Amino acid sequence: DYRLGPEHKFPAQLEDGIKSYKFLIDELGYSPEQVAISGDSAGGGLSIATGLAIKDENEVLPNAIMPISPWVEMNPLSKSYEDNKDLDPFVSKDGIEWFASVYSPDENDRKNPYASPLYGDFTDFPPMLIQVGTREVLLDDSKKIAQKAKSDGCDVELEIWNDMIHIFQGFAPFLPEANKALKKIGSFISDK
Repeated sequence: DYRLGPEHKFPAQLEDGIKSYKFLIDELGYSPEQVAISGDSAGGGLSIATGLAIKDENEVLPNAIMPISPWVEMNPLSKSYEDNKDLDPFVSKDGIEWFASVYSPDENDRKNPYASPLYGDFTDFPPMLIQVGTREVLLDDSKKIAQKAKSDGCDVELEIWNDMIHIFQGFAPFLPEANKALKKIGSFISDK
């Protein structure tokens, strides 16, 4: 339920993510070890950005982060935008360009790690499980963020699901792959 664009511009969404995390810890009494952050698509990128902001504020980080089909680079530069343009029924390069323009009208903000987590520092970051389908224009976003986080020393597991579309997990309980993916997320959390 974070504030959405175009009515609310960056960093309103990030502020909501941080407030939610702090509410769980400070008001409801959860320990950071009991908290995992997840989101899909723009929310997947926001889950990572929230973790980066919490880290930069020197707060204790959540136990894990599980982005699903995350949008992690405001500008649509990846090859998968072209490769999967006819395979992705939900997201397009034109759509991402529009979303970026209303989310972050100031083009200088688009490389801010809190808007584009791909440019963040993942040193001492919590473990991440990233799930994405092969039919997504955002496929390369997941590959790039996994590679960047691993290079910074983060424990990252990237699951690329064959023939799956953007946020295929939303088709549970009817799609067997969605059920398996959600079960994996549950196992990932309980193993941390």
